[in-house]
Amino acid sequence: MADGSSHKTITQQSITELLKLEGTRLSIYLLFERSFVEYLESKDFGTYRACTHEVTTQFQEIAAKAKQLRIALEANNVDDDIIELCQEIEANQQRKLQLARRNDSHQQPVQLRS
Repeated sequence: MADGSSHKTITQQSITELLKLEGTRLSIYLLFERSFVEYLESKDFGTYRACTHEVTTQFQEIAAKAKQLRIALEANNVDDDIIELCQEIEANQQRKLQLARRNDSHQQPVQLRS
C-alpha cells in the first residue's frame, strides 16, 4: 500500500511542479513581450538583446527541468496520456526556444522601410 501512496505523491508533486514551470514560462513570455514593445518605442537594441539572451537562458533551464520531471513520471509508470501531454508541451516549448535562440543570435535587427 505504501508503494501506491508514494507513487501517487510523486506523480502529484511532479504535475504540480510542471504547472509551476508553465506559470514561470508565462511570466517570462510577458517580460519578453514588454521588452519587445519597449524596444519598438526606444530602438535600444542592446537592452532588447540582453533581455532576449536572459529569456533564452531561462527557457533552457525550464525545458531541462520539465524534461527531468517527465522522465520521473515515466519512471513511475504514470498514465500514458499524461506522458504524451508532457511530450507535446516539451515539443512546443522546444520550437519556441529555437525561435528565441534565433532572435538571440542576431546582432542587429533588420530595419524595415517606412
